[in-house]
Amino acid sequence: REDVESYIESFDLNITIDQQEKVDNYLYELTNRVTSLELKDASYEQYDTFVETIHSSEYYTKEWFTEEYKNRLDNYINAIDRSLKINEQSRVDAYTAELQNIFIVEFELKPASYTELNNMINNYKESYAYKNNWYTEECVEELDEYISSLNQNIKIGRPIRNRTNG
Repeated sequence: REDVESYIESFDLNITIDQQEKVDNYLYELTNRVTSLELKDASYEQYDTFVETIHSSEYYTKEWFTEEYKNRLDNYINAIDRSLKINEQSRVDAYTAELQNIFIVEFELKPASYTELNNMINNYKESYAYKNNWYTEECVEELDEYISSLNQNIKIGRPIRNRTNG
Protein backbone atom coordinates (compact mmCIF):
# COMPACT_ATOMS: atom_id res chain seq x y z
CA ARG A 1 0.00 0.00 0.00
CA GLU A 2 2.77 2.42 0.89
CA ASP A 3 4.47 1.51 -2.37
CA VAL A 4 1.34 2.47 -4.32
CA GLU A 5 0.81 5.68 -2.36
CA SER A 6 4.41 6.82 -2.79
CA TYR A 7 4.21 5.99 -6.49
CA ILE A 8 1.04 8.13 -6.85
CA GLU A 9 2.76 11.01 -5.06
CA SER A 10 5.62 10.85 -7.56
CA PHE A 11 3.31 11.63 -10.51
CA ASP A 12 4.18 14.71 -12.50
CA LEU A 13 0.79 16.40 -12.79
CA ASN A 14 2.05 19.14 -15.13
CA ILE A 15 2.29 16.90 -18.18
CA THR A 16 0.94 18.20 -21.48
CA ILE A 17 -0.95 16.26 -24.14
CA ASP A 18 2.19 15.65 -26.13
CA GLN A 19 3.50 13.57 -23.21
CA GLN A 20 0.51 11.17 -23.10
CA GLU A 21 2.87 8.22 -23.30
CA LYS A 22 4.25 9.18 -19.90
CA VAL A 23 0.70 9.22 -18.45
CA ASP A 24 0.00 5.86 -20.07
CA ASN A 25 3.12 4.48 -18.42
CA TYR A 26 1.92 5.83 -15.06
CA LEU A 27 -1.35 4.01 -15.58
CA TYR A 28 0.38 0.78 -16.58
CA GLU A 29 2.74 0.88 -13.60
CA LEU A 30 -0.02 1.86 -11.18
CA THR A 31 -2.21 -1.00 -12.44
CA ASN A 32 0.64 -3.45 -11.86
CA ARG A 33 1.27 -2.13 -8.36
CA VAL A 34 -2.42 -2.19 -7.39
CA THR A 35 -2.93 -5.72 -8.71
CA SER A 36 0.12 -6.91 -6.77
CA LEU A 37 -1.32 -5.75 -3.44
CA GLU A 38 -1.87 -8.70 -1.12
CA LEU A 39 -4.80 -9.07 1.22
CA LYS A 40 -4.09 -9.80 4.87
CA ASP A 41 -4.88 -13.26 6.16
CA ALA A 42 -8.21 -13.77 7.90
CA SER A 43 -8.02 -13.95 11.70
CA TYR A 44 -8.44 -17.41 13.15
CA GLU A 45 -7.85 -16.18 16.72
CA GLN A 46 -11.39 -16.84 18.02
CA TYR A 47 -11.49 -20.19 16.27
CA ASP A 48 -8.11 -21.26 17.65
CA THR A 49 -9.05 -20.09 21.14
CA PHE A 50 -12.21 -22.18 21.00
CA VAL A 51 -10.26 -25.21 19.75
CA GLU A 52 -7.88 -24.79 22.73
CA THR A 53 -10.92 -24.61 25.03
CA ILE A 54 -12.22 -27.88 23.59
CA HIS A 55 -8.88 -29.65 23.80
CA SER A 56 -8.34 -28.58 27.41
CA SER A 57 -11.88 -29.40 28.56
CA GLU A 58 -12.40 -32.34 30.89
CA TYR A 59 -14.82 -33.80 28.35
CA TYR A 60 -12.01 -34.08 25.81
CA THR A 61 -9.10 -34.90 28.12
CA LYS A 62 -11.03 -37.52 30.11
CA GLU A 63 -12.36 -39.04 26.90
CA TRP A 64 -16.00 -38.71 27.90
CA PHE A 65 -17.18 -38.24 24.31
CA THR A 66 -18.33 -41.15 22.17
CA GLU A 67 -15.71 -42.17 19.61
CA GLU A 68 -17.98 -41.17 16.72
CA TYR A 69 -18.56 -37.72 18.18
CA LYS A 70 -14.88 -37.17 19.03
CA ASN A 71 -13.92 -38.17 15.47
CA ARG A 72 -16.54 -35.80 14.04
CA LEU A 73 -15.24 -32.97 16.22
CA ASP A 74 -11.58 -33.65 15.34
CA ASN A 75 -12.39 -34.01 11.63
CA TYR A 76 -14.20 -30.67 11.64
CA ILE A 77 -11.33 -28.97 13.45
CA ASN A 78 -8.76 -30.35 11.00
CA ALA A 79 -10.79 -29.80 7.81
CA ILE A 80 -11.26 -26.04 7.82
CA ASP A 81 -9.63 -23.90 5.15
CA ARG A 82 -6.79 -22.00 6.82
CA SER A 83 -5.82 -20.06 3.68
CA LEU A 84 -8.65 -17.54 3.75
CA LYS A 85 -7.97 -13.81 3.43
CA ILE A 86 -9.53 -10.96 5.37
CA ASN A 87 -12.23 -10.42 2.75
CA GLU A 88 -13.52 -13.90 3.68
CA GLN A 89 -13.47 -13.36 7.46
CA SER A 90 -17.18 -14.20 7.61
CA ARG A 91 -16.35 -17.78 6.55
CA VAL A 92 -13.88 -18.10 9.43
CA ASP A 93 -16.50 -16.69 11.78
CA ALA A 94 -18.97 -19.27 10.44
CA TYR A 95 -16.42 -22.03 11.13
CA THR A 96 -16.22 -20.83 14.72
CA ALA A 97 -20.01 -20.70 15.10
CA GLU A 98 -20.40 -24.20 13.65
CA LEU A 99 -17.68 -25.59 15.92
CA GLN A 100 -19.40 -24.02 18.94
CA ASN A 101 -22.67 -25.61 17.82
CA ILE A 102 -21.04 -29.02 17.41
CA PHE A 103 -19.33 -28.78 20.81
CA ILE A 104 -22.07 -27.19 22.89
CA VAL A 105 -25.32 -28.41 21.31
CA GLU A 106 -24.59 -31.64 19.44
CA PHE A 107 -22.18 -33.29 21.87
CA GLU A 108 -22.49 -37.01 22.61
CA LEU A 109 -21.20 -38.35 25.91
CA LYS A 110 -20.38 -41.99 26.56
CA PRO A 111 -22.74 -43.85 28.84
CA ALA A 112 -21.53 -44.19 32.42
CA SER A 113 -20.25 -47.59 33.52
CA TYR A 114 -22.66 -49.51 35.74
CA THR A 115 -20.49 -52.60 36.11
CA GLU A 116 -19.57 -52.09 39.76
CA LEU A 117 -23.09 -50.99 40.68
CA ASN A 118 -24.63 -54.03 38.97
CA ASN A 119 -22.04 -56.30 40.62
CA MET A 120 -23.01 -54.88 44.02
CA ILE A 121 -26.72 -55.42 43.31
CA ASN A 122 -26.08 -58.99 42.11
CA ASN A 123 -23.89 -59.74 45.12
CA TYR A 124 -26.63 -58.45 47.43
CA LYS A 125 -29.36 -60.51 45.73
CA GLU A 126 -27.17 -63.60 45.57
CA SER A 127 -26.00 -63.31 49.16
CA TYR A 128 -26.75 -66.06 51.60
CA ALA A 129 -28.37 -63.58 54.00
CA TYR A 130 -30.72 -62.25 51.32
CA LYS A 131 -31.69 -65.69 50.05
CA ASN A 132 -32.34 -66.92 53.59
CA ASN A 133 -34.39 -63.88 54.65
CA TRP A 134 -31.99 -62.76 57.37
CA TYR A 135 -32.75 -59.08 56.71
CA THR A 136 -35.87 -57.36 57.99
CA GLU A 137 -38.68 -57.09 55.49
CA GLU A 138 -38.74 -53.27 55.78
CA CYS A 139 -34.99 -53.00 55.03
CA VAL A 140 -35.24 -55.32 52.03
CA GLU A 141 -38.26 -53.46 50.63
CA GLU A 142 -36.54 -50.11 51.11
CA LEU A 143 -33.35 -51.31 49.43
CA ASP A 144 -35.22 -52.99 46.58
CA GLU A 145 -37.22 -49.78 46.00
CA TYR A 146 -33.98 -47.82 45.90
CA ILE A 147 -32.43 -50.28 43.42
CA SER A 148 -35.54 -50.07 41.21
CA SER A 149 -35.36 -46.28 41.20
CA LEU A 150 -31.76 -46.15 39.94
CA ASN A 151 -31.37 -44.49 36.55
CA GLN A 152 -28.97 -46.55 34.48
CA ASN A 153 -29.07 -44.21 31.48
CA ILE A 154 -26.74 -41.59 32.91
CA LYS A 155 -23.97 -40.29 30.66
CA ILE A 156 -20.42 -39.54 31.74
CA GLY A 157 -19.71 -35.96 32.80
CA ARG A 158 -21.95 -32.94 33.18
CA PRO A 159 -24.04 -31.49 30.34
CA ILE A 160 -22.05 -28.86 28.46
CA ARG A 161 -25.17 -26.76 27.82
CA ASN A 162 -25.45 -25.94 31.53
CA ARG A 163 -21.89 -24.72 31.93
CA THR A 164 -21.57 -21.07 32.85
CA ASN A 165 -18.04 -20.56 31.54
CA GLY A 166 -18.94 -21.18 27.89
